[in-house]
Amino acid sequence: MFAYEPMYGYHDQRDAVELPWGRWEEEARGRGVAIVDILAEGDASGGP
Repeated sequence: MFAYEPMYGYHDQRDAVELPWGRWEEEARGRGVAIVDILAEGDASGGP
């Protein structure tokens, strides 16, 4: 897994990386699988 930490630490919410959980959950529901199955597929960039 890739861990992200801002160079000068966390100062506010803009320093956090937001992942597209809503899109992943919607895709999983649409395909009738668990979100972990979507995440496990991944690609060379490390995400679904």
